[in-house]
Amino acid sequence: MGIAIEQEFTLDASRDLVWSLLVDPPRIVGCLPGAALTGKTDERTYDGTITVKVGPVTATYKGKVRFDRLDAATGETELSGQGQETRGKGSADMRMRCRLQSAGAGRTSVSVVCDLALTGLLAQFGRGMIQEVSDKMVRQFTAQMRHVLEQMRARYQELVKTHAAQFARTFPAQLAEVEAAAGFKISPDGTNGAASPADVIRYLDAVRKVGGDVPYTSAKLTIRNLAQRENIPLPAF
Repeated sequence: MGIAIEQEFTLDASRDLVWSLLVDPPRIVGCLPGAALTGKTDERTYDGTITVKVGPVTATYKGKVRFDRLDAATGETELSGQGQETRGKGSADMRMRCRLQSAGAGRTSVSVVCDLALTGLLAQFGRGMIQEVSDKMVRQFTAQMRHVLEQMRARYQELVKTHAAQFARTFPAQLAEVEAAAGFKISPDGTNGAASPADVIRYLDAVRKVGGDVPYTSAKLTIRNLAQRENIPLPAF
């Protein structure tokens, strides 16, 4: 049975923050109810399982998911997945396309188009019931995404704070210049308005512009070390 699923929702987070979550397999899979990663074949291919309940029937699928296309410039991803029932002969094949668009004032619109082909237990149910279950899963998925994004936002603030507090003590007269160049609030105690990976890069660029190479190198090492230690994703810099 073939099913086409289309969903669109808006998140209160910047496009680059949502993108950093969308292309982080452990974090994004962790947002999907019943799904888990169990292994990794290469940088774009992962092993995993997902358990789905439709009516009185619960089915668990084991298989692979692959990021076929990642286009940061357009905010588009394409994923494909194949799975087999762990206790039956059914199968599930999925191709999903996601697109992110800025929705103004730090918000992001997410559109999802998914083509799903089912055989076995779940294929016995009508499209209406499958659609109802998928809608519920999307609601749970977006709720968890919002929770994870809020946690990620706080972690990017902490990355900037770990150096900004030091910079403010050493160069107090230049803090206002760094704040203006970065484009977000930075207090003398390091508290700041960073909310995404791009904001961290803007902070680093501002430190280099205002303080020069020595403070920039210090900021880069401090932030990179903390990001690696705490497993916080950042673009290369």
